[in-house]
Amino acid sequence: MHLLASRLHYAGGARPDRSTPASDHWSIGVSNGAATEPLWRPEPPVPVAGMHRGTTSVNGSLYLFGGQQGDFTPLPGDASHRCTGNTRETYLTECFRFDPAEGRWARLADMLIPASHNDFSTVWDGEEVHLLGGQVFKHPETFRLRLTNAIQSYNPAEDRWRISGRLPYRLKIPVSAIHAGILTITTGQRDQSPADDSPGEITSATWRAPLAMLKEGRSAPMPASPYAGLAGKE
Repeated sequence: MHLLASRLHYAGGARPDRSTPASDHWSIGVSNGAATEPLWRPEPPVPVAGMHRGTTSVNGSLYLFGGQQGDFTPLPGDASHRCTGNTRETYLTECFRFDPAEGRWARLADMLIPASHNDFSTVWDGEEVHLLGGQVFKHPETFRLRLTNAIQSYNPAEDRWRISGRLPYRLKIPVSAIHAGILTITTGQRDQSPADDSPGEITSATWRAPLAMLKEGRSAPMPASPYAGLAGKE
């Protein structure tokens, strides 16, 4: 959810079954910390339904990045409310921008790596949006999950992606922020080991690095899809 021109916009997510992706989009007016309307207003739906997306607001527009379709589902009647992971998931590269002045969604350049679980690890530095790590693949038969350590950076002015760096290990859903030129990430779920990219422990570690590290080599040429091997393949 993001604040655009005095309205809170909420888009996407999952249905109550936890696995069916949603494309719903609503907004509500706010002023001085309170709603100015009694109900949320329906807005144009997201063109591709999804959850666990990276989102941010840039110059008054709402940006949505990647995400996934499908997720763990509840075990019927389980007293401990557990879920099963034996479900199929599709990881998305599609990205969109919603301009409230135009009232419509626009398709952007696809991410280089399909990724989800960037809910709290999408940061805007004034020039580029950075998506830090994430979950990138689930095997359709063994249901093994894979993580990445890649930092994908998007330039809204050029509608262009690049790989700008690497996290210390593969990691999904860390809490992230930029302050005083420093990129900081904390917690999240990391990989099992350098040799195993499946999800492992929930970490309490905090890391930081100068934002300038992600700016080095900005003009270096890159293939259109340097990590195509991660797109729907084991």
